[in-house]
Amino acid sequence: MLKRCLLLTGLFVLIVTILLIASVGRTEATKGSAYALVTPGEGSGESVLSHLTPDPKLQGQAPTGRAAIQVHSQLAGSTSPSFTAQDVETWIKSNPALSPRISISPNVPATVSKVEFLSSKEAGQRTESGSFGLDDNNIVGYVTLRGSFYITSPFLDKARVVGGLFLVFDAQTGNLLVVGEVVSKL
Repeated sequence: MLKRCLLLTGLFVLIVTILLIASVGRTEATKGSAYALVTPGEGSGESVLSHLTPDPKLQGQAPTGRAAIQVHSQLAGSTSPSFTAQDVETWIKSNPALSPRISISPNVPATVSKVEFLSSKEAGQRTESGSFGLDDNNIVGYVTLRGSFYITSPFLDKARVVGGLFLVFDAQTGNLLVVGEVVSKL
């Protein structure tokens, strides 16, 4: 009887562990946090491999992301971005740790491939992650980088190296909302 009880308990723990690990791959977004974890869908070219840690003081509010690009008040407006492509390049050069789990290799400098300002809805469709908790029409900065980037995770034995990332910034606040890997379409 004791052996059977121990066997059932061990089986239960194993099933719960598998379910927890499997849930990491689901798309999630939590209001009041800067949390987004996205895996690629059918035909997707990108996947988010990082999330920004939620701020418990912001529960119940729209995601704010992590403070990043210094905005220009003279550029601020509801339909126009409050920073420029040059501001993005300057921020990338001065911030080798793009998120808590993604950093730029010191041996291969990151280059900005493209900076686009588009609606949160459109950026969310590109990344298959919704609209990052923002209104669909809010403008975001969608940035693609090339270089060598280290991705760490508690689920990886060692850092993984990737050659392309995308970043999504709130175009009004300059805050970094999401960092993800650019995955080549086959």
